[in-house]
Amino acid sequence: MKMRNQILRRLFAAAVCAGLCAALCGCSLSLAVPEGDQRNADPHEDKMIGVYITREHLDLFDHEAWLEDNLNLFTGIGENSTMLWDAERYSQRLYAQLVEDEHGVKRVLDFPGVEGWMMVDNPDSLTVTDEEGQLRTEPLWTDRDDMSNRHTNMHVKDDTTELSIEGTIYTPLGQGGWEEVTDADTGNTVRLNAYYLNPVYIDQDGNVYLVQGNGMSTNTDSDWEGSQCSFSIGQDNRTAINGETVTSESVKYEVHFYALWVAERYRFVQLDAEGQFIRADEFEPDALPETLPVESAADCILLERYYTDNNDAAQVHRVALSRGSNFMVPTGDQDDIYHSHTYNDEPRLYLPVLQPNGSFKHQQLTLSLSK
Repeated sequence: MKMRNQILRRLFAAAVCAGLCAALCGCSLSLAVPEGDQRNADPHEDKMIGVYITREHLDLFDHEAWLEDNLNLFTGIGENSTMLWDAERYSQRLYAQLVEDEHGVKRVLDFPGVEGWMMVDNPDSLTVTDEEGQLRTEPLWTDRDDMSNRHTNMHVKDDTTELSIEGTIYTPLGQGGWEEVTDADTGNTVRLNAYYLNPVYIDQDGNVYLVQGNGMSTNTDSDWEGSQCSFSIGQDNRTAINGETVTSESVKYEVHFYALWVAERYRFVQLDAEGQFIRADEFEPDALPETLPVESAADCILLERYYTDNNDAAQVHRVALSRGSNFMVPTGDQDDIYHSHTYNDEPRLYLPVLQPNGSFKHQQLTLSLSK
């Protein structure tokens, strides 16, 4: 009886710890399972098709299943003496749905109630659970425009296929949404922005789901605009016959984080070939126009971005756009902050504007050239 009471006390303590972890780790989610109980199905058996990046830790860990598999650690009974702690193995699945886009078309893949950035590869078809809980096959979904600088590389050689998809999230310097952390060695306090990379899979029935992923942090106290870090997840699939690999397919999803100061206003100064002032236009970031007229005598546009640094000092970032290069942003470091290209002979600029989700989105501004 004494041994039984000790076991019960240990199990109760473990259950309390599990409950505290669930309460402290992040948001609690309602999980949808299309057919049957697949909470402990191995996601590595399904195909990884992308990553969903969130600011909050997703509380998908199945504490009950973990406790059942590690019961011997508390009872002292059983062969397993090593704690099993695999986030994906014990992660319950959060299934995706197709929701309406801004045009009322139900072709946008989404995880309702969970804000984040989507970077996935489109399969040929998709089976999803609709609002009535019914399964149905839908056409390809519309890619969400969440990631900047997204590009795909594929390398095929013999029976080996390597797919790599990359994208960038622009993060703010000196802004809120951070957590203060004290360095144990120096005692210094730094502010960190946390992001979590949650793997996205598709099962054999075409259901798309995510599982709990790992977190990373960026330092918002840094005063170095352009500081970068990258994290990736991937999967290797091999088909074997008689123990020999006949085909190999690998996929990697890499997310880059790029730090920027938050613009308080943009100013466009037009100068003639002699450097003489013609006109200036100034806008707050959330009031940028779709089109900006360019005077026929303008030979150069100074694109100015005003911001305040961590020392509360006013700063300006300035780049010159010349008519000789069709007012395109010069290549190099500046091109990582601003983007540009020409469409129908009209130059288009893409300027970073801070969004409510705490990252930047590049807003289009077309330069209307006077004939």
